[in-house]
Amino acid sequence: MSKDEFTKTSDDQIEISESLSVLRQIRSPPEARASYRASIDSELFKVRATQLSMMPWWRRSVAVPIPLIVATCILLLVSTWVALGSRPSDTNAARADKQPLAFNGPGDTIASPKMNPLDTFPTGTSELAASVSTTYLCGVGPLSTEMQYVYKESDL
Repeated sequence: MSKDEFTKTSDDQIEISESLSVLRQIRSPPEARASYRASIDSELFKVRATQLSMMPWWRRSVAVPIPLIVATCILLLVSTWVALGSRPSDTNAARADKQPLAFNGPGDTIASPKMNPLDTFPTGTSELAASVSTTYLCGVGPLSTEMQYVYKESDL
């Protein structure tokens, strides 16, 4: 077949296009178009409802009223404020009582707090000696730490 055979219009093609031209001019009535459109919309609605029901729970949205969200936030803030306000205050005096004894190294001695002279011997003194022993593992760090306090009394 040559190229000219494909480009020529045959009598059959002309006849078919003339007979179809009558069908192309036919318009459907508005009632039929509305009915067709309504049936398409209802089927699309069913498909959409099916897709929503098959959606995983973490992808679905939940409508929460804004006043409920605001009330929850306010309740959370008030409860936090009340919880922080009910804690005992940490003042400087309380911190001074809680501070550990200072330790500068092995064999370090710490003077004991002054006692009532009636409770101690008039000629005696007392000391508190502290020592620390730590076990280290190379690359890991300290494994265990032992602190030892020794209370010494001596006569003058």
